[in-house]
Amino acid sequence: LGVQGPPTGAVAMLVDTERLFAKLLVLSADPALRLLFLGPHGKPTSSSDERLAAASAQPEASTPGFAALIGRLLAHEQGTLWLDEGEVARLGIGDAEVLAAYAPIAINGREQWALATLTSTSVLRTAERGLIQRLTTAAAAIALLLIGFGAFLVVSARRAAVARERLLHAEGLALLHEKTEKILENIPIGVMRLTADRKVTGVNRAIRERVL
Repeated sequence: LGVQGPPTGAVAMLVDTERLFAKLLVLSADPALRLLFLGPHGKPTSSSDERLAAASAQPEASTPGFAALIGRLLAHEQGTLWLDEGEVARLGIGDAEVLAAYAPIAINGREQWALATLTSTSVLRTAERGLIQRLTTAAAAIALLLIGFGAFLVVSARRAAVARERLLHAEGLALLHEKTEKILENIPIGVMRLTADRKVTGVNRAIRERVL
């Protein structure tokens, strides 16, 4: 009793991550902070700053630091990078140095997304650069941690839903098997269970009453 042979079907799951990452817009409420968020195909998502998204399509020779940042994002690297005042002005995102903190975002064990936070130093020009770098790097790390945790919750919830569905399916199969066994056991016609090499593994009551 059972289906033998190779599987004949396939199951595909589509996960919409746009709703999760759209919440990154909250982080860009600070005018000194800009986001550049690349999707799995290396294209900016709707959460990205419009000017950065446009510049990332074709980085110009006059902005080598930004071009290097795009290259590192596409290579799924992690770190920080300074953009000088002239380059920031050419990008149209301010008139002070910018610290870019970047890192890959792993979803379901695979690095498919890349995030960069560009923080202007215009309000912190009197502070030491080392302190600025530590603060902005820590803020970027916290943001990445929150995003990663959110992604983990989404994946865990979907895995739990799949597990529940499989459990219900298994219970349904067990119930169907039990009903089938009862039917075959009580029908007046002899039924014999055989393996692939024709070995008898079981018989119903009709055969047992005739043999015994």
